[in-house]
Amino acid sequence: MPRMLNKVVVITGGSSGFGRASALLFAEEGASVVVADVTEKPLAKGFEDDLEHPTADLIRGKGGQATFVQCDVTKSADVDAAVATAAEQFGRLDVMFNNAGIYRGGKLMDEFTEADLDACFNVNVKGTFFGTQAAVRQFRTLAAWAPAAGVARPSAVPAARVSTRTVVLLGRMKASPQGPCPGALRHQVQVACRLTPPEHLAQYRCRRCSFAELVRA
Repeated sequence: MPRMLNKVVVITGGSSGFGRASALLFAEEGASVVVADVTEKPLAKGFEDDLEHPTADLIRGKGGQATFVQCDVTKSADVDAAVATAAEQFGRLDVMFNNAGIYRGGKLMDEFTEADLDACFNVNVKGTFFGTQAAVRQFRTLAAWAPAAGVARPSAVPAARVSTRTVVLLGRMKASPQGPCPGALRHQVQVACRLTPPEHLAQYRCRRCSFAELVRA
């Protein structure tokens, strides 16, 4: 039996790259998928060979259920609309995959401009926060969302924890000029390889550590 049968997934950044690969895999496992992205077709310079067929079209062409929603994750209203689409079209939300992200490659820390920093934080941090926030609101509509049912309540101070964690990571980067190694892959954004199904990344290698090491991280 497919592992995600009758589950509903929202994937931000689902038109290209890891998001697209993950959306296809979720669909293969039986999930209904909401592809949320700023563009419906894949972006160039990634690892897609097919730039003409949107992710949702590919899923539907294989008999799966999927829909596309235009979504800029830096806008909370867009993210809320993507989650609302999942509930309206497929009846529920089971998984929120905050995949969307950007990367300003080729720049050292002292070369980043304020605009670079704002862009990265708006997409990577605020976008993830908005996605999680929208998902929590949807989950709260379920009868199972209660401490008595064994579901932990969300943190009361998430924004503060995000900001303090960032300070800690910056301190570590100052101590190590090379900084963290999430994986140098041929894609528009570097992300931790453990977040992506290994079979979709086996052909890509990190410059500083093996794929196996990244998966175990």
